[in-house]
Amino acid sequence: MAGPTAGARVLWAVRALIRDHPDVFSQPPPVDIHIGRADPNPHRLGASFSYGGAELYGTRVMVWIERGALVGPFGLNDAELRSFLGHELLHAYQYRFGPYEPSTPEFFRREIEAYRWELDHMSQAVRPFYRGEAELQLELFESLLETAHEPPPPETGGGY
Repeated sequence: MAGPTAGARVLWAVRALIRDHPDVFSQPPPVDIHIGRADPNPHRLGASFSYGGAELYGTRVMVWIERGALVGPFGLNDAELRSFLGHELLHAYQYRFGPYEPSTPEFFRREIEAYRWELDHMSQAVRPFYRGEAELQLELFESLLETAHEPPPPETGGGY
């Protein structure tokens, strides 16, 4: 007998996150969130290096999931899928504070917050490779933030 479809697994994970963490994932969400499959182009860089992500398009946040995160030899188990989606939904909720540019201190802070939350709420059913990857990413973003330079404040007009 076949298991649940990829869509059913995603729906279950999102419902469990909202149910178990209403303090983090309040309803209704502060932004319009859509969850869907990533662009099916296998030659896209993200297709080989990521399970997915969250991006702001106007007033809508798109949480996208790479096909390989759901099926195939490197597909995530249900606990890992829930962990991944929790991380990305947290990013979607972070957009209520506005957009941010990649590779900036604000980007690093948001990634650190999402990885800390993910690691703090990770199930015992998450496999060691997934947990290790999240720990490594957290260390990376903490290091990047430590060495990042804040942009200069905007000019206020006056002068010296």
